Amino acid sequence: MFQEGSIFSVIMSKIGDFVVLNVLFIVTCIPVFTIGTSCCALYHSMNRCIIQDYPYPLREYMKAWKENFSRATVLWLFCAAAALAMGLFTRYFIFHMDNFAVIVSYIICFIAFTFSVLFIFPQQATFINTPAAIIKNSFLFALQKLPLTLLLYFATWLPVVITWKLPQLFYITILYWIFAGFSVCALFSVLITRRIFKRYMPEPDGGADETADCSNASDSSELPEITSK
Repeated sequence: MFQEGSIFSVIMSKIGDFVVLNVLFIVTCIPVFTIGTSCCALYHSMNRCIIQDYPYPLREYMKAWKENFSRATVLWLFCAAAALAMGLFTRYFIFHMDNFAVIVSYIICFIAFTFSVLFIFPQQATFINTPAAIIKNSFLFALQKLPLTLLLYFATWLPVVITWKLPQLFYITILYWIFAGFSVCALFSVLITRRIFKRYMPEPDGGADETADCSNASDSSELPEITSK
């Protein structure tokens, strides 16, 4: 049962990786401006260590954290600014719910923001591209496989809504987020976005890195030309 390579030891090892990556993510998010970088590192590490079975999750995490720092920080600042704007628009929307144009505009902006943000950091962790192109392509990726996007949407946002709307479960939800919540979200993100990104990824070639170049897309049916790192 406890022998190396047994099913039990493999499962326990994966659970350990989950917890380690989750706690590491929380610690590296403490400066706040590093949240975007930490999202990229968690996505990369989850893909490598949980899906592809690479050893040393901590090493993979720190490597990805350093590699993505500059561009991921720019993307995070954009997301923070967009979230602030969305918050101000929400406040305006609450006081103008009798205006049909405001309702339609708010719904469009809300969907565009909450859908796009799901693909921004997975893109940064997967493709080589400029922050502007990543932001542009995020919504196009979301539209490409709408059923998968909706699945990712609920897998990501439902635990957040439960935590926010059920304060009586605070002690349960806080333990969930401390030990596993962010890793679970990252795992769902990897499993779903890999299926969406697959057609833009280079064919596996002798263990080459799966990161690729994803340049600007003119429409959702013709996304970027791919060049491996």
